[in-house]
Amino acid sequence: MYNGNIVFVYNTSPVGRHSAMWLVEWPIASLTRKGYFVESVSLNDVLSPTRRQRKILSDADIIFYERHVDDPWMEFFDWAIREKRFYILLDDAHWCVHPSEPSYTFWSTNDRLQKLMDVAGASSGVVAPSKKLAGHFNNGIFKPNRPDLLDPCWSIAPLHDEKVILWGGTSGHIGGMQGHPCLEAIDQLTAENECRFIAIYGSPAMKSLLEKSVRNVTYTSFLPYSEWLRVLSGATVSICPIGDEYDEHRSWIKALESSFSGTPWVASDNGVYEDCEGGVEIANTVESWYESLKWLLNEDKVRNEMRNDGLAWSWRQGLDDHLHEWEAIFNG
Repeated sequence: MYNGNIVFVYNTSPVGRHSAMWLVEWPIASLTRKGYFVESVSLNDVLSPTRRQRKILSDADIIFYERHVDDPWMEFFDWAIREKRFYILLDDAHWCVHPSEPSYTFWSTNDRLQKLMDVAGASSGVVAPSKKLAGHFNNGIFKPNRPDLLDPCWSIAPLHDEKVILWGGTSGHIGGMQGHPCLEAIDQLTAENECRFIAIYGSPAMKSLLEKSVRNVTYTSFLPYSEWLRVLSGATVSICPIGDEYDEHRSWIKALESSFSGTPWVASDNGVYEDCEGGVEIANTVESWYESLKWLLNEDKVRNEMRNDGLAWSWRQGLDDHLHEWEAIFNG
């Protein structure tokens, strides 16, 4: 067991909450329970640390830094790369971001993408939850997103029991969902009264895109994570569509969440979900999406089999059962 001091530096604001849970907060909780020496400091506190925070950073043997690269932090990067084992935690291919997405403006100005690449290249490694994303870097390390199963949000009670296809996503999904064949297939299915389509959207632009694509859709604005899982657990089928190149760098979270919630899923067959169980991967065509969704909506036995397979698989993916992945990085 690694005995050094481990520090996570991350975005503690509500804006970065979802990524922080998977990349930082759940790993901290699990590692701490197992006896590792783990501390954390927020991104902003790194710029003006208290005496205690300066000591935490000074005593660190390994620093994991969550994704944000900008001028105010360059001095910190220089120090951390020179003095510590310094790793970047990255969960998005920012160089592929669609111009319609809010983060495009940030990453396309002030030479931030090049600065990200420079810091990542000089670091001890780039830890990413996607094989393709990790493979983009010579020092990339693939480490799947895994939940802390002791977090209360995984105590799930279903919200509805009618036939429902469910999808949820932030504005970061706009590029991948534009013109995606799954939406035309769902539009056909709802027109035939096969099901309801519930969409959890993260921005007005995302809602507008869905309104133009599916005639019969129920909208819900973005939910707290525990409520999202509750809604997911009550769906008949969830969808995990993958669109453009940016989408291809995603992690397996959507399928993993669905399997945890006991909801069979249908996903694009492009490698993102190849290691997951509890659903089916299909070609990105309207016909494939239509036939697969209609099949699952009406085949109770198949859904039950997928549900059982997904639950059995997903509950083996918790952090406590896979701390060897972190241990391998600590001792790398």
